[in-house]
Amino acid sequence: MPLDVFINGADFGETIILRWEEGGLVCGGIVDCYATEDGERECFDVCAWLDELRITRLRFAVATHPHLDHLQHFDKLLAKFEKKTDAFYYWGVLEPEMWVEYFEALKMNRSNGAKAQRLPEKAQHALNLIAQAHQMSKPEEGLKLATAQAVTRCFPLDPKRSSMVELHSLGPWSRQRKAYLRRVGQSIDASGAVSEEPGAANAVSSAFLVKYGQAEIVLGGDMEGPNWRALRKSGVCPEFNPCLIKVSHHGSKTGKIPGMWDGGFFGSKRRPLIAVVTPWNGRLPERPVLRRIKRAVTRFHVTGQKSAGRGRSLRSFVHVKVSATGEAEVVTNSPNAGQLFI
Repeated sequence: MPLDVFINGADFGETIILRWEEGGLVCGGIVDCYATEDGERECFDVCAWLDELRITRLRFAVATHPHLDHLQHFDKLLAKFEKKTDAFYYWGVLEPEMWVEYFEALKMNRSNGAKAQRLPEKAQHALNLIAQAHQMSKPEEGLKLATAQAVTRCFPLDPKRSSMVELHSLGPWSRQRKAYLRRVGQSIDASGAVSEEPGAANAVSSAFLVKYGQAEIVLGGDMEGPNWRALRKSGVCPEFNPCLIKVSHHGSKTGKIPGMWDGGFFGSKRRPLIAVVTPWNGRLPERPVLRRIKRAVTRFHVTGQKSAGRGRSLRSFVHVKVSATGEAEVVTNSPNAGQLFI
């Protein structure tokens, strides 16, 4: 049976769903989640989508980093799969209880102003997610709650167990994690209140390598240059041979490093390679980056091409079917997630 990969992203928000059959179950994995509900702009229900895909158990769920476009209403999905989710991975740096306290304080920030006017909303969604995951990680609930960092096998959970699907983190790395921790500390004023958002959360974004038989899939999250360079210099960087890549950080210049696409790091064309970019807020992707990627791959899709602004949370996806022998094929895509010709 193939591995199905759904990469969704309108102009704001990213959701990646993996589906496969194992042990008589239709299993799923989710990397980031952006959903809306009735009354919130246009309804985009990720839980309903998982029902459509007949996914009955989540083997893993991942929040790559604390940005709203990667975690809005993620807590609702976890709650739906309570006692049906094996593991939840998040950005770490602080323990879950400390993040709950931090986001509570950030939510109370009323200094606002143009730069901070959405802080309470962002803090509330991050708080809901970490609190839900922490609750589900209690012994009676059975969820493994862990951080994704450096090069680590995240799934299967048991090192003695094998599975057709493996999930390996590719970052973040120690230097960037420490830098973000310092920013978090600097955002707390003398009274203990959180005076501003720490910013630069992409510093702790994880990226992942999914293995399915002989196939490799790279899910870049919003991981940026410093962590990609740390991976390349680490001595444990995989020799990538992917058939599918979700491009890091919405196709920005900061999401790549020299040689990533034209120096053999990803784009060696050792096998047909599909790349997918999810846009961001009308500002990303950047056209010079798209041109470079286009030269390195055999098929290139950008989702959300007709979306305009954060208010449109449309289902704008590319569905890729991946075989255990390493081939990948786009079987369908939304009209606004077509191939890019530049």
